[in-house]
Amino acid sequence: MLREKRRYFIVIAFVIAAVLTPPDVISQASLAIPLLALYEGAIVAVAIVEKQAAAAKSAAGTPPSASPPPPRPIRRSRAALAPDNRPSFPAA
Repeated sequence: MLREKRRYFIVIAFVIAAVLTPPDVISQASLAIPLLALYEGAIVAVAIVEKQAAAAKSAAGTPPSASPPPPRPIRRSRAALAPDNRPSFPAA
């Protein structure tokens, strides 16, 4: 998803740099280029983490497309469900 939105982020990075810096191309580029480097680093980091997660799932024997089991229902005791166990307050 980050790779698909790269074009938009390039424009956004230069708009942010144009707003936050004086009207100088060098200043604008000196802010926009590190922003782009951080974005590309995030893309690489996500790719590494996804690859490790897929390797861990395949090593555990579960297919990567398997969904987690459904949550178990909450079990409550009968005392918690009974309306007679509520404290009674005197009428004022």
